Parts: sequence; C-alpha cells; structure tokens
Amino acid sequence: MFIMRNANKRIIIYLVIVVLLLIFLIVESQILKSKIEEKKETSAAQKSEEINADDKESSYLTQANAVSDNFTEVTKPQMSYAPSEKNGNISKLLWNQAASVYGKSKGADEACLEMKKLLEEYGSTSDEGMPEEEDFRIFFDYWDETNGKGFVNNDGIPVGLPDDDSLCIVILGYALYPDGGMRDELKLRLDEGYEAAEKYPNALVLVTGGGTALGAPSIKEADKMAKYLEEKGLDPSRIIVENNSMTTAENAVFCEMLLKTEYPQVKEIAIVTSDYHVPLGCQIFQGWFIMTGSYLKVSSNAACHPGNPTTFGIRDQVFWMEELTGYL
Repeated sequence: MFIMRNANKRIIIYLVIVVLLLIFLIVESQILKSKIEEKKETSAAQKSEEINADDKESSYLTQANAVSDNFTEVTKPQMSYAPSEKNGNISKLLWNQAASVYGKSKGADEACLEMKKLLEEYGSTSDEGMPEEEDFRIFFDYWDETNGKGFVNNDGIPVGLPDDDSLCIVILGYALYPDGGMRDELKLRLDEGYEAAEKYPNALVLVTGGGTALGAPSIKEADKMAKYLEEKGLDPSRIIVENNSMTTAENAVFCEMLLKTEYPQVKEIAIVTSDYHVPLGCQIFQGWFIMTGSYLKVSSNAACHPGNPTTFGIRDQVFWMEELTGYL
C-alpha cells in the first residue's frame, strides 16, 4: 500500500509538471505570436512610409491602395468641379482612352490616329463639349514634349516669362514625416521655388499639398510650406495656399479651381518640383487645362535635385493621367 501511495503521488506530481509545462508553452506561444504580429505591423508601417517618402505619385507601388501611401483619407474641398465646356460622359471616356492609347503608342502621331478612329466611332453622339481631333493633337504633342530631352530646367527658372502677377509659380508638395516635419526634399523644392520668386518678384507663389503626416494628419504640407517661405523672407501677400490635395492629380484640379475663382489675373504657371517629377507634374497640370478647356497654361518649370532615384515611366504617367480624368 505504501508503495502504491508513493507511485500515485509521483504520477500526480508528473501530471502537475506536465500541466505547468503545457501552460508555459501556451503562454510562450501567445507571446511569440504577439511579437510576430507586432513585427508585421511595424514592417508594414515602415514600408508605407518608405513608399510615401519616394513620392506620393509612385503609381504602381501605390495602385493597390491609393490612399494609404498618403497616410490619411483623401478629402476634397467642399465644392464640386464642373468644367463649363468639356463635361460630358463621352468626353470623360475619350480622355480616359486617350491616356491609355498614348501608353500603347510610339508617340503623338500614332496616338492621334487611334483617337481619330474613336472620334469617328462616337461622332454620332450629341455629347456637348466632346473633344475634337485638334484637342488630342495638342494633348499628345505636349506629352511628347514632357518626355523629350531638355524639357526639365535643371538650372533654375528660365528668363522670358511674364514679369507681372499673370504668372504663378506653383511649388508641388512632398510627404511630411509622421510627426509633421518637412523632409529635406520638400525644403529643396521650396528653396528652388524661392529663387524663382526672387527672379520674378511680381509673380504669385502657390504652394500645394494636404495632410500627409502619419501621426499628425491635421498638419498640412502647404501650411508648412508657406511658413517656410515666409521665414526665408517671401512677402506673405504673394503666397497662395492650397492644402486639400493628396496627389499630383489633385494638385492640378484644386489649384486650377483656386486660381480660376480667386486669382483670375493668372494666365501662366511655372511648376517647381524635383527633377524626376517635373515631366509628370507639368504633364498632369497641362493635361488638365487641355481637358477642361482652361485658359491657363504651363509655360515653364524649374527643378531641384534631391538625388532621389525615383523615376516615372510611361506606365506610371498613364496611370495618373487616367486618375485625372476621374475629376472631369
């Protein structure tokens, strides 16, 4: 009996040890799982920030989630944009097709031939303001120009632009740090824009960009940009702030709306941004002006040189031009 009682006692002790080991393993497993999930979330956040830092318009990295690369929900101003002339459904479809056609073509001439066929197909429609063949010719020729050699002004804004307030220097924003601070690349864009403003002392200066700070979405790029320029000595009365846009496409749409309604004296704009971004930025702004029949035009540009390896190929350009047609 004594031996059996001891045996039973050992079994109970073993069972207790086994149960404790199981509990320990379960707890360790949960801790490990938690650490893995935390690591995944941290990695995802870092990746999101890296994408945004490269550029808000890095299209094929951000197509899957066009909002997350800017860290906040896209919100448009409390007003609608309705072009007075080119605003029909067929017009919107054709401009969308035009971007796709250019992406598959070998340039303006070939793209124009394809669009001529589409115009003939829709020729019997009564869509008011439907674009004409000449509109597409201007659109594609400028697209060729932006991708051509020598388009980017790498040595500052050129001479020969209007010397009054019919010229507006538009400085494109760049994603803020999560805490709302400005990245060096944005400061370089602003320094380039400030030099342009000194060269044309009567021109207006428009800064554009919304809330892209991960930890402080209420802080807006354009507000920070305006303050930076004021601290450098730019007269605040010359500065126009557009702080709702979240992409280059929205930069174009909202800036055009603001200039048309509040600063009708402006007829020409000069885009200031990073060297790799100049063709896309100019193309989107001028493309929007052509699509909507606006009196505004992109007459020049100036580039800063941040050493950013980002590039935008035709596929990227097509993606963002197609996004732009969504605002028609």
